[in-house]
Amino acid sequence: LGTDYGLTNVFMNPTGLGSLSIMATSLKREDNDPNLLYQTPPISIETFPIKNAFVSFNFGEHQILPSQYTLKQSTPNDTGFLRDWCLKASNDGKHWIDLITHTNDITLNKKQQSHTWKLSSPIINDYYSMFKL
Repeated sequence: LGTDYGLTNVFMNPTGLGSLSIMATSLKREDNDPNLLYQTPPISIETFPIKNAFVSFNFGEHQILPSQYTLKQSTPNDTGFLRDWCLKASNDGKHWIDLITHTNDITLNKKQQSHTWKLSSPIINDYYSMFKL
């Protein structure tokens, strides 16, 4: 998306190209515009620890068949690690399907750590344009 499907050698923020929009609820800092995730250096999105807080990614007309996803724990210290979350998918923003649910997941346990999870459920056999965590 950031190279317009390889038509350009220069990477551009896909949110600036209109091919991706990112939204987050209950942000801790108002200056954390989620659409700046692709800037250099990237920003971190931090929400208040409230029920149903989320970050969503809308790829608009683009459809994606997910097979895995990666999260990076960007906490600056060794506290506040993500433990419980669900990756959901939709094509209309109203009806969401759970792709994977994590409960008391201790995989992310170091600052600045990232991890990739494979999506192997038989439910993942469709293309989606929207995702949220």
